[in-house]
Amino acid sequence: MAGYSMTGYANTLDVSLLLAEVEALLVERLNEQALHATYPQSRVLWNLLRQTIIGGKKVRPYLALLVATCGGTVNDAEHLKRACAAGAALELLHAGLIIQDDVMDGDAVRRGSPTVPALLEEHSNGQGLSDPRRFAASAATIVGDLALTGGYRLLVDCGSYAPRLVDIFDRAIRDTAEGQYLDVLNVERSDEADVLALERLKTGVYSFEAPVELGAVLADLPKKTRNTLKQGARDLGIAFQIVDDILGVFGDPSVTGKSASSDLWSRKRTILSLHAHQQDDPHWQRIWEELGHDHDQDTRGELESQARECLVNCGALEHARQLSARFHQRAREHFNSGMIPGSLSAQLLAFTDSLEKRQS
Repeated sequence: MAGYSMTGYANTLDVSLLLAEVEALLVERLNEQALHATYPQSRVLWNLLRQTIIGGKKVRPYLALLVATCGGTVNDAEHLKRACAAGAALELLHAGLIIQDDVMDGDAVRRGSPTVPALLEEHSNGQGLSDPRRFAASAATIVGDLALTGGYRLLVDCGSYAPRLVDIFDRAIRDTAEGQYLDVLNVERSDEADVLALERLKTGVYSFEAPVELGAVLADLPKKTRNTLKQGARDLGIAFQIVDDILGVFGDPSVTGKSASSDLWSRKRTILSLHAHQQDDPHWQRIWEELGHDHDQDTRGELESQARECLVNCGALEHARQLSARFHQRAREHFNSGMIPGSLSAQLLAFTDSLEKRQS
């Protein structure tokens, strides 16, 4: 764990450079698992999981590492080893959840590349399977399961901290599972607080609250500091998901790496669609009804354009942007409250700024 550059504060390591250690640890573990597969044809499971974790922004490990090192001011080698193991566990958790999300949503592209289900469907070609799509969904679910269990195995490397970390990790999985289930139900929600609560469960808990909690435990931070960090992470997670909802309709797929139409065609209940419904606009009601039916490609494109135009004209886009700004600001107030060590506070504020400006 030597050789990291020092930036910002005196004797402070650049935490982002630890992400290479996280990825290297994951690649090593997954290669080992593939090598020891009972049947050679099963190695594709770990190979696909390895392919999923390579690259990406690694927001969750970064946040955990940032807190665990108190903004880069704690750089003991054994401590960094534990922090990287926890960060790797979070990245596996994220990988498992997005694989399962792609199965449920039927998405074929993520980060500009084929999803695990899409790759498995391609892999099944020529193998004489009667239903390649069903095979792909089933096998992708298995890959997701391996990711989740692999996260637990990594936390064992954190020594005496492991029991507390496993409790946090387990709670994040349970909350996310509940959020995903409610999202799949896709019941009508007429209350903004209800939509935000669902978005927190589905994404915010495992992406923001769990990383800061894991990092805070590893850093032995006092309870008041841990609580302040979690409150800030909770607001930041909600803000993050609101931005995701905006990018899911108005984003550039070549930048986001994700579809800008799947949220519309699945009639996903978001802050955008809720606000549009609350305006009682018959034009939006007609579009929403049409999005529930099959159409040819030309009609689909026209309906998507009409939906985006209506979301702009009814104020839904502006409302979502203002709501996002409000939660970003609430997160800043927690991170800048004086309860968090100076280097960590400064870097969390910078992190919040970068997320608010993101386009992917």
